[in-house]
Amino acid sequence: MEVRVIAKCTYKSETIIFSVSSESSMVERASAKPLLSNEWETYIHHVGQKFDGGAEEFRLKLCKYALEVGFNFLYAGNDKKRWLLFVRIRNWRVAAGVFMLLVVKLLAVLIRAKPELKPVEIIHEFKDYYGIDISYYHAWFGKELAKLDVHGDESKSFNELVWYADAVKETNTGSLCTLDCEAGINRFRRFFVSFGGCIAGFQYCIPLLFIDATFLKSKYKGQLLCASGKNGNQGFYPLAFGVVDSETEENWTWFLQHLASILLPMGRVVTFFSDRNQEFDIKVPEVRCAYAVTEEEFKVAMEELRSLCQRIFQRMRYGEMANSLAESFNNWVGVFRDLPVLPLIEGIRQKLMVLNSQRRIEAEKWTTVLCPEMETRLCENAEAGRTWAVRRSNCTVFEVFADYSVMVDLEQRTCSCRLWQI
Repeated sequence: MEVRVIAKCTYKSETIIFSVSSESSMVERASAKPLLSNEWETYIHHVGQKFDGGAEEFRLKLCKYALEVGFNFLYAGNDKKRWLLFVRIRNWRVAAGVFMLLVVKLLAVLIRAKPELKPVEIIHEFKDYYGIDISYYHAWFGKELAKLDVHGDESKSFNELVWYADAVKETNTGSLCTLDCEAGINRFRRFFVSFGGCIAGFQYCIPLLFIDATFLKSKYKGQLLCASGKNGNQGFYPLAFGVVDSETEENWTWFLQHLASILLPMGRVVTFFSDRNQEFDIKVPEVRCAYAVTEEEFKVAMEELRSLCQRIFQRMRYGEMANSLAESFNNWVGVFRDLPVLPLIEGIRQKLMVLNSQRRIEAEKWTTVLCPEMETRLCENAEAGRTWAVRRSNCTVFEVFADYSVMVDLEQRTCSCRLWQI
């Protein structure tokens, strides 16, 4: 498209004199701040300038140029080769339709990097980086249009899940990816995914799974169910997640059944942690000893628990007392909770890929036998015990003298200080 400049437009504000001190004033400091919009005044610069992007590029650059230079233009008409505009210098403002187009285009860049931005934050971003004042309506509606431009129609996003499930199974060997829809009407109900690499890696993680759910903020809402483990370096390890319409007993049962199909072939005993939400409690029986109010009641409840799982009772203990790791996953994926279902799932996949790649590169630099976090703990314990005196009783029982003496049984994994039993 060719643009002919009939009359060059320049606008200079009147000179205003302030009485300031000899020290650096706020006006002087603020005027030195560069804006992302400073280059806009160079977008239209000579007669015969061509725009490779056609009419859309011309409209966008004209709007930016008008905002930066300071004039208003009115659309008068056009043909296949020309646009006719009237330009007004005083009391200028940009036409609403063209201004909204500019807001959407600028927001599209922001939304890709920060999809969780609120309208109030968008208003501040525009003021700080472009020197433009926009209304709450422009910020809110512009964000909705930008999301549509970046991620597409949210309702159509569900239609692509069938293709996505097949693509995951084809490109990620060993993955479990299931889409469940209502029979007859094919309306979305739930989606489960666990990538093959995550399944393979979990076999080398601590046999603990932290279960939790977090609500989604997109147009159709819903819940994100997640199951995360903990690796040898004490970092969280996402194993599986699912998108469901609501957090119900039926949806939790469906999620856990798919989780069981992953865990059972491993042949490992896995302990589950949850935040005791009502729907999940239905699937897991209550442990009385956790709610005992007297020492006697606790001992009775503990013996009942011991009799039910005597073999497991003697196994490894990991010192986990809370479900905070699941909250770490919720915060980790929080940036995607505003997105449609497919960009949400794909965003988590990409972040998982980057996380695993970074951990692999970091692990290649390790030189210790154990993971660095556990090696550090072991060294700290060894340093703390350098002044302790140890007396052997038999092959597995020792008496340790520090501020006071305690009996340690390595075979039973017990200590008279009771700390090992926690």
